[in-house]
Amino acid sequence: MHSPPDYGKMLRSFAKRASRASRALSPLPRLCYRGVAAFEISRDVQRAIDNRQAIVALESTIVTHGMPYPRNVATALDVEALVRSRGALPATIGVIDGKLRVGLTREEIECLGRNAQSSQKISRRDFPIVLGEKLAGGTTVSATAFAARKAGIEVFVTGGIGGVHRGAEVSFDVSADLTELGRTPVAVVCAGVKSILDVGLTLEYLETQGVCVVTFGETDDFPAFFTRDSGFKSNWNVATATECAKLIREGFALNTGSGIVVAVPIPEENAADSRIIENSIREGIAEAERLNIKGRHLTPFLLKYINEKTDGASLRANVALVKNNAIVGADIAVELAKLKQETTQEQDDRSPVIIGASIVDFVAKVDSGAELRQDGSTNPGRISQSFGGVGRNVAECVARLGERPHFISATGNDQTGELLRRHWKEQVPGCGNHDAGMLILGDHSTATYCVVLRGDGEVQLAVGDMAINDVIDPRRDRDRLIRARLVCIDGNLNVDAMRFVCTTRRGHVWFEPACVEKAKRPILAGVHRLLTHMTPNYAELVSFCEALGIRVEDGDPVVGTVQLCEKLLDYVPCVVTTLGERGVVVARDWRRLPGRDVGRCGRIVDGKSYAHFAPARGNLMPVHVTSVNGAGDSLTGGMIAGTLKGYSMSNCVRAGLRAAYASLLWKNTVSNQLDISDFTEEELEKWGPDFEDVSSFLREN
Repeated sequence: MHSPPDYGKMLRSFAKRASRASRALSPLPRLCYRGVAAFEISRDVQRAIDNRQAIVALESTIVTHGMPYPRNVATALDVEALVRSRGALPATIGVIDGKLRVGLTREEIECLGRNAQSSQKISRRDFPIVLGEKLAGGTTVSATAFAARKAGIEVFVTGGIGGVHRGAEVSFDVSADLTELGRTPVAVVCAGVKSILDVGLTLEYLETQGVCVVTFGETDDFPAFFTRDSGFKSNWNVATATECAKLIREGFALNTGSGIVVAVPIPEENAADSRIIENSIREGIAEAERLNIKGRHLTPFLLKYINEKTDGASLRANVALVKNNAIVGADIAVELAKLKQETTQEQDDRSPVIIGASIVDFVAKVDSGAELRQDGSTNPGRISQSFGGVGRNVAECVARLGERPHFISATGNDQTGELLRRHWKEQVPGCGNHDAGMLILGDHSTATYCVVLRGDGEVQLAVGDMAINDVIDPRRDRDRLIRARLVCIDGNLNVDAMRFVCTTRRGHVWFEPACVEKAKRPILAGVHRLLTHMTPNYAELVSFCEALGIRVEDGDPVVGTVQLCEKLLDYVPCVVTTLGERGVVVARDWRRLPGRDVGRCGRIVDGKSYAHFAPARGNLMPVHVTSVNGAGDSLTGGMIAGTLKGYSMSNCVRAGLRAAYASLLWKNTVSNQLDISDFTEEELEKWGPDFEDVSSFLREN
């Protein structure tokens, strides 16, 4: 006879392996941005972006084409050190092994500098080639500005921008930097344009492109790289970093789509003799024509030629002006970050509050084809870990769609809790300083769920340690609950916590049931009439309604949902029920909960509407579903984000469905590929079929 399986020993073995897997997890050095494998942001830079800290983007052609080795590397590292010394984070941008990287390491800068002769000079137009062919090189102003904007960095420091070349009336040689500035809202701190260019025509071209040009300091003289005065004027000047930061903030808030040039004259003690520089330029241009040097090779040739003709004076001036620009740019970035923090603090006072469970899931799956042995021995397989919990999933989705939720939860003072909190701070956008609501309880374990799967994926054994969710306490956040634009609670809260939230709150209270049994808790707490929104699945809807004495009479989920909601809307004015592949049914009482979009979500019957949205009708369901875990929570998060943005009801539902769709394709719970640009009302209007009125499914009186 076989002895009974020792499940305790199995779980102890599993727990040890899961713990080792947890300890092995460490932040990856880079983040793939929005699913674009060729665009990477370093972890430090991404964290600073999420936390709205001061960041300065730096170009890398100064390393590959601006100076000889090793002066190029030394200067680049000195510039980074100067930026850090002023309180900002440097983010040098370049291409390594076919990857456009924001935030190069010291080793990568050294590699580019040492191999400068074989490195490419990369403008925006060159990305398809250098990325496709897995090349390496330095990014010019146009390419760096593009990458900085894509990453969300607003201040970019360089030596000097490109411009209209001398003789452009014949050659039509105009730098891509100028057109890039006309379509990319980045503030470029520079020493004006290089003296080898036609400064007057460059300023005219910038005006045509709608680019604001200001001189930093007490004068409005426009500098000419090696020298302080080009003989031309900027339209404006700004005297301080604070003044410049305000200009940048207001300019970009207007969303004109164009950049800003902040021209910083080289310090007087470092400026070169303008007559010597001009003579060297003229000779260099003549020599370039003789050698037929044109295009991207012209500027590096002229800079080298001028340096040789001036016995290194131009190079010394170049180094000095770049460092000076770095100081000014870092100061501007710091002041800009302060302005953003002030604005963010004002917004945080009314941030949405989401209250619910935080769970770490451990899944152990035996290798396919292997028989699960239950005699205490180790089974070959894979162990994975992910972060879950209904409230946590909803909060992460809301954060990834551009809002900044205040998340109230509870974690233990243990290694698992530390792992969960670190993920929230470091990998959920905008939440680095927003974890004050995650209470740490030393006398409880962080909520965990452990499951053992057979090779065919069937559950063999599961254990959940969820006791900590019963002690989630929102009372210390009373003022936040009152001020918040919206509050969401999940079914894991105990009835006393639910009662406190709903009786304290005046305004939107959103309920995400979490499971069939917990769907009844608002009724047990006596606060179901204080809810404004619910997002149950069909089983949770039936459970909630049965607790109210409302029975379903039709077995079809769409028909049954409409018939249940006919009565339920007397308690909760907006109910969005998820039906899996059949989409969602949206029921709303427009008299109790007014809003935009009246009539688009079904025909109004006694002030109420009932509409069905089926993604399958629009061929929107994914062919291959990776995981259904987290899809419902993502739908709720997407709808909440849409509501906070003031979207119409139909577009809020579309936002929820689009977030849920992304979750179905993602291996864990909430997809980290959510792109805010896909969730504008204009984009959502294009997505999916219209709503189908289903008010005809109401019971006949």
